[in-house]
Amino acid sequence: PENNPNDHYSSVICGTCATSLTKLEAAYRTFEQTQKTIRSKFRKTSQIVRYQLGKQIKSSSQPKIIMEQKASEPKRLSKR
Repeated sequence: PENNPNDHYSSVICGTCATSLTKLEAAYRTFEQTQKTIRSKFRKTSQIVRYQLGKQIKSSSQPKIIMEQKASEPKRLSKR
């Protein structure tokens, strides 16, 4: 641990604890980086899903609007 440039702890605590703490710190940095990557991928996936849902809703609601317009148009009254 004394010759390890990433070791910030061996001057304060025992060598074994310093090594463990250094490993823990490295693992945490890896975890943080993985978390950032996953968040980024989740954001991108969410944007894609929202876009596709919006597109799907728009395309499925257009025929419904046309049908509603036809239904609301008054029918010609027959002469009696």
